[in-house]
Amino acid sequence: MENPDPDHWRRPEPLRRVVAPAIDLVARLVLDLRIVHPERLPLWGGVLIAANHVSFLDPPALYVVGHRLGRRIRFVALSDLMSVPGLGWLLRRGRTITVTRGAGAQGLLEQGRAALRAGQSIVIYPEGTIPAPGALASGRPGAGLLALCGEAPVIPMASSGLERGGKKWTLRRPAIVVVGEPLDLSRWHGRDDRRATIEASTALLEAIRALQIEGDRLLAESPGR
Repeated sequence: MENPDPDHWRRPEPLRRVVAPAIDLVARLVLDLRIVHPERLPLWGGVLIAANHVSFLDPPALYVVGHRLGRRIRFVALSDLMSVPGLGWLLRRGRTITVTRGAGAQGLLEQGRAALRAGQSIVIYPEGTIPAPGALASGRPGAGLLALCGEAPVIPMASSGLERGGKKWTLRRPAIVVVGEPLDLSRWHGRDDRRATIEASTALLEAIRALQIEGDRLLAESPGR
């Protein structure tokens, strides 16, 4: 749903009153989710959250983090997902920012800036995909372009314990989400060339990976691990 009008993002969402608590309830049943440094996420105003994409579980986990901290989380997703039965309906109702494969980043930038101006919190994955287990993907320019638009602070966030593969899944699986300090991207401000956007996206990934190391350490130190 491409809409660059900030008022579009401010309209009431009656469905959220049901969906958000329901997702949180399911998360409490299947995850032992801990949020580290929640005070670092601004409670008001637009914010761009740069996160690691480790499996199909981290988007609902980050949605729950936003819900518990009082923020409505918006995601960036491929327009292809809008045609998936059930999922597409939820994404549309959740006012997801959509990008079309091969169409460039202009649509992402226009929608993202409008949402940030409307005080929304947006999650973006610098890798643009779920890397294979153990692989390190490169940052994509779209994430860097949105981060450099200057509309909102950029907060790195990393999840640990939600990776695909690895240990057998169990109920109340321990998981940690670490919230980082706002990133200083002033080195690239005023630039929107491809080199600057890729370098900024790489900086996002470096900050995220540092937080993931912290999360992995805390998870390893958790009782029962």
